[in-house]
Amino acid sequence: MGKNHLLAVASTGVALCVGSASAYAANGSQVPGYSPAALGMGGAGIANPMDSMAAVNNPASMGAVGNRADIVATEMMVGIQTEINGREYSDAPTATMPLLGVNYQYNENITFGISSYLQGFSANYHTPIPEISGPFGTSPVKSAFGAATLLPTATYQFAPGHYIGVSAKISYTSLEVGGADVFNIISGGRFDGSAFDWGMGGGFAVGYLGTIAPNLRLGLTYSSPTWFQKLNEFAALLPDGGNVNLPQQAGVGLAYDFNPQLTFAFDYVWINWSGTQSFGNATAVKIPFGQKDGPGFGWNDQHVFRFGANYKINDQIQVRAGFSHSNHAMSSNELFLSTLAPTYATDTVTVGFTYKINSEWDIVGAFAHDFYQEVSGRDLGTGYNVKVGNDINYVSIGFGRKF
Repeated sequence: MGKNHLLAVASTGVALCVGSASAYAANGSQVPGYSPAALGMGGAGIANPMDSMAAVNNPASMGAVGNRADIVATEMMVGIQTEINGREYSDAPTATMPLLGVNYQYNENITFGISSYLQGFSANYHTPIPEISGPFGTSPVKSAFGAATLLPTATYQFAPGHYIGVSAKISYTSLEVGGADVFNIISGGRFDGSAFDWGMGGGFAVGYLGTIAPNLRLGLTYSSPTWFQKLNEFAALLPDGGNVNLPQQAGVGLAYDFNPQLTFAFDYVWINWSGTQSFGNATAVKIPFGQKDGPGFGWNDQHVFRFGANYKINDQIQVRAGFSHSNHAMSSNELFLSTLAPTYATDTVTVGFTYKINSEWDIVGAFAHDFYQEVSGRDLGTGYNVKVGNDINYVSIGFGRKF
């Protein structure tokens, strides 16, 4: 595969990601795994690369992928339940997440590749909600946040079985809010309750992957914040005049080949939601909306634990299963704004398979279920009694080609 082919794949990736910039999430705005292989392993992939989407977990992992291209589609089916002051609201959205990746082995020690991923959340309650719509609001309350990211990646093998990697993050984000007329009152008329805006952003990620003992691999990764342009349409609502930066995160992974057929993998990931303004700023602060330290979602940092096992039945068929667990990002006393960001699930079980069609092509599939989780409490900022919860099912299918 030459440079022109790589550019063609990158251009297609931009079109796919931007065209589907909303996703539904379990770990804040993130999904458990961004390819069927990773999803089937419960997301555990920092030290266990399986395809050209590996840079999402660890840029250095692309050094062990070889020449490969993948295209993926994941269907997400969500159930959202919200209760405010005893009144119940719900939504059952679906979304399709198309992604692709490609990796090119330039020489024995150097690779170049591109991976992609989406994150986000959305809800449409299809009716006004008095506490959000205001006393005279008539529009249905809805929200949709999405971010699509391409990861151009380079790796270098500095010793046999030891890789370092770096990715640039090229990102697009969009936000839409409707029916939130109460914020027209709160902002003194500076935000009318319905708006859409988008912006571009970027960041970087670095990683290490190495064999540290026979059959045992270690992965380390760090991803910077994704710094976006401010969304001017939300300057009177979001902190710092429309800041929607996404958080930094770091992770460590281990993978152990118990025998030639069976591999176990484990990841730990820290997501620094509290270090961002829109997501991390407390809701109950006596500072106007839109100011640098103004109200945000009040999310906590998340600690994510992922476990997975892969078994090779024969040369054609592999099966896998996994589990992911994290703490809630939302606090029980800061839930009001999170009714617009329904991302409450914390426990995920997954299964998956790979079927090798021939020496070049394989088909990979996975199913995952985020168990229903809910958080409830009295919101400090408004005094409202709020209960929020959701569950998610994922069905993912992908085709991979070695070249």
